Amino acid sequence: MSTPASLSLPPIYQGTTWNAELERATVPYKVREECGQLVNACSGAPVPDSDITYEDYTGCTAVAEFLRDCGSGDVVLVMTTDDGQIELDGAWMRFKLTDEETAELSYGDQPPAWTQCMVRVTVTRPNGEKEPQYELPVELRPWSTP
Repeated sequence: MSTPASLSLPPIYQGTTWNAELERATVPYKVREECGQLVNACSGAPVPDSDITYEDYTGCTAVAEFLRDCGSGDVVLVMTTDDGQIELDGAWMRFKLTDEETAELSYGDQPPAWTQCMVRVTVTRPNGEKEPQYELPVELRPWSTP
C-alpha cells in the first residue's frame, strides 16, 4: 500500500471550468522542489532521471471524495473515472469539472455549502487492491461571469 501524497490543488471558481492534473512518481530518498527541479533533500543534488519511478495507472480506476471542512467526514462531491471526471493516463491523474458542474457547488459556511475541502483520492488496482493516492486541500471560490 502506498502512502497518500499531500499536495494542493488549484482553487475551484464557481461557474468556470476546473482542470487539475498531477503526475505521480517516487524516489527512494527524501526530495524537495527547488526552482522547479527535484533535488535530494540532504545533499541538494539534482535527482537523476534514473532514480525516478513513475506511477503506472494502466487498468486502474479512481474515486475522489471531497470532505467539507478539510476532513470533517461530510462528503460534498464525488468524482470518479467512471463518470469521466477523473482521467488516468500513465503516471498522470487529471481532474475535470465543467462550468455547469462548478456552478452547482454551494459556496458558504453553512452545510451543505463549503469553502474548503480535503480531497481524498483512492485508486483501485486491476487486482482489486485499493490504495490511498492523495490527500489534497482545495478551496471553492465565488466567481462572477459576464
